[in-house]
Amino acid sequence: MYVPAEYQRTQVWREKFPAIISALLSFFQFILTVVIVGCEVGGDFVQFPRMNIFVGYWTFPFFMCAWISLAGASMHLYLLS
Repeated sequence: MYVPAEYQRTQVWREKFPAIISALLSFFQFILTVVIVGCEVGGDFVQFPRMNIFVGYWTFPFFMCAWISLAGASMHLYLLS
């Protein structure tokens, strides 16, 4: 039976990098996103006159996009395996 080389490479890659690793990284990014927003909101109430130009509000959209895309990729890997 002929198995295409692309399929063999995909199978080897899935064995070396299982979906659970990317799911755990996605969960960690979600926790970091919540911590970033929480620290920024807490900082607004505690030390508003000495704000750091709202750095948390600038960074959390990038963390959120990375978290959602990694979660989608890990679900795609999970469904394919």
